[in-house]
Amino acid sequence: TGQTVLEGSTGNTAVTVSASLRAASSRTITEHYTHRVTHANPADHFAVNASNSIPDGSLSGSTSFNVTGDTLDEPDETIVFTMGSPSNASAGTSTSHTVTITDDDAAPTVSFTSTSQSVPEGNTGNTSVTVSASLSASSGRTITVPFTLSGSASNPADHDAINASISIPAGSLSGSYSFNVVGDTLDEPDETIVFSMDSPSNASAGTTTSHTVTLSDDDAAPTVSFTAASQSVPEGNSGNTAVNVIVSLSASSGRTVIVPFTLSGTAANPADHDAIEGSISIPAGSLSGSYSFNVVGDTLDEPNETLIFSMGAPSSASLGTTTSHTVTITDDDAAPSVSFTISSQTVLEGSTGNTAVSVTASLSAVSSLSVSVPFTLSGSAANPADHDASNGSISIPAGSTSGSYSFNVVGDTLDEPD
Repeated sequence: TGQTVLEGSTGNTAVTVSASLRAASSRTITEHYTHRVTHANPADHFAVNASNSIPDGSLSGSTSFNVTGDTLDEPDETIVFTMGSPSNASAGTSTSHTVTITDDDAAPTVSFTSTSQSVPEGNTGNTSVTVSASLSASSGRTITVPFTLSGSASNPADHDAINASISIPAGSLSGSYSFNVVGDTLDEPDETIVFSMDSPSNASAGTTTSHTVTLSDDDAAPTVSFTAASQSVPEGNSGNTAVNVIVSLSASSGRTVIVPFTLSGTAANPADHDAIEGSISIPAGSLSGSYSFNVVGDTLDEPNETLIFSMGAPSSASLGTTTSHTVTITDDDAAPSVSFTISSQTVLEGSTGNTAVSVTASLSAVSSLSVSVPFTLSGSAANPADHDASNGSISIPAGSTSGSYSFNVVGDTLDEPD
């Protein structure tokens, strides 16, 4: 009812199909047969629908054909001979004969056609990308090449690829998978989509089982500026006042932007504020970032003070138009009052030489400003006969609460009024 024949890689292999009688006949027996196959003539064999003749007096007859050898990996194939109505004989029990052509070719290997490719991201719309896999040799089977995805690019923000498979039809040497890269105007690092081959069907994995698609970013880095060139903050009398300094981007970025700054100005740390040199971070996807510090309140009368933020070279951005920000700490303390420390004093004139005298002025509160107290002289004593004082001023240095003016009383032996 059947036989098995090795296909072979080249040339032809002869196959014989026989029919036999239970007893000899004086007539010539003709056995008609048809065949049906899983593959075709002449690709796999040269058998045709025909008949088998058994000469009179013989017990058997045969027909021969050739199986065609090839190097194509394919399923085993069959040729089924089905007996028709014989002449001068009747059909016996075995009216069907199957010839199985066993395939002896190894499955091909399959690899990604290349290890990598680079694709410009684009600013708008989608860019089509194709990933191909190829066979080491043609196959008579359909090859399925499953793959999984990894990498830094994400679906749907950057692409629409999904875990899937590449199909290589029987007889073809390659197949492909296509997807779209999504364009945007966001400055960001180059991103990757990594295709990793899983176990293929009807083939074995070749040498190149990973393919990396690099999405090359084509967007310019944004510029960064202080949101304003200046701001004014009341100093306050006690406690701290929170202050924010803000930087902003000209466009959103896919990178974290670091903006370093240095400090200068007339305000001092820790007397006036607690700011220190550092940097402002703008997270990826955000348009702005800020730095916060405290202004220290006091009751000291003083000039307005400044704290100047100067921007250094930012990372992942370029300098914009406003690279300096001045915080003016406005003083809100009233000037102190100044008085002579006492309204009068008595000094003994003396008979000879000079006697030193000091006149003192004092403040109601300490000041960070130098206070100058001008005065004029009058009275019955005369310069130089009685003293060496002259119109002038008393200076009270910043941070002090008093100052004085000194002069000399001139002694004599003259009896006179005070």
